[in-house]
This record gives sequence, structure tokens and C-alpha cells, in this order.
Amino acid sequence: GRRASAVFPVHRIYCIGRNYAAHAREMGSDPTREPPFFFQKPNDAIQYVAPGQIADHPYPALTRNYHYEVELVAALQHVFGYAVGLDMTRRDLQGDMKDQKKPWEIGKSFDLSAPIGPIHRVARTGPFPRAWRTDRQALRSLRAQGGDLIYSGTPENVGAVVRGT
Repeated sequence: GRRASAVFPVHRIYCIGRNYAAHAREMGSDPTREPPFFFQKPNDAIQYVAPGQIADHPYPALTRNYHYEVELVAALQHVFGYAVGLDMTRRDLQGDMKDQKKPWEIGKSFDLSAPIGPIHRVARTGPFPRAWRTDRQALRSLRAQGGDLIYSGTPENVGAVVRGT
């Protein structure tokens, strides 16, 4: 199958945390008090999944509580296109870091933690959807540019991954 980079050369991967109120509540946060925020995944987090294919996705080391979060992904060049992606999370490691008030990238940023399907081009490049709660000023401060992917956050209903299934 074709690699995502052959279709869209990925520069950086940004993810938006707490972008949807229902998911913020699901994870124990108050969406009216805590604004969305950004974190990054490394480029090697990409695992391209071709249309009609099933990916052999490895269960990562160091975790016993692995979750998927289904997300809309925007491919930037303004908005070049959209895809469906997964923000894979080692929830136990993320929780340990949250409890210690430390950055929790260990739970989010690891090899193959960002599976993505094909990017569907938009007819005309344009702005981000108005439904996103994201602070557009914060997005601009990241200096997002062509080649960047934005994982938009999970609306709600994350779930556990069962090893070997």
C-alpha cells in the first residue's frame, strides 16, 4: 500500500486535548473551566491504514491500559483535507504523569500511536470547522504550516484495546 507520506508529506503532528466538552467530562475535567490545549506526537507515530485494509497494530510496551480515541484529522495547507485517525493512549502511564503534575507525553507520544486513514482532499482549502473549540490564536502560535496534521480531539466514548484482537 501507499504510505501517507507519499500522498501528504507529514511535517509535524499536533493533537488537541479537551477540544470536545463531552470527552472532557468523560475524562473527569470541567470543560467550562479548562480550555483545550495542544501536545505533539513524533512523525514515527504515523501508521498509515489503506482503504479497506486492517492494520496489524502492536500493543505497546509499558502499559496494561491501552485506549483508542477516534478523531477527525485535518491535513494543513490551510485545510488540505481530512482523514480519520486514532490517538492511541497508554492510559495508565498518562494517569500516573497527571497525578504527579508532570507532562504526560509518555502516554501519548510513542511509535505508531497515530494510526491514520487516507486524507480526503477538500474542494477548496479553507479555515478550521467552527465546531472546534480550539483557541485559534493558540493554533497560530504553534506556527502550524503545510505538512502538519491536527488531530482534533475525541468527541467522547474512548475504549480499551484488547491485546491480540
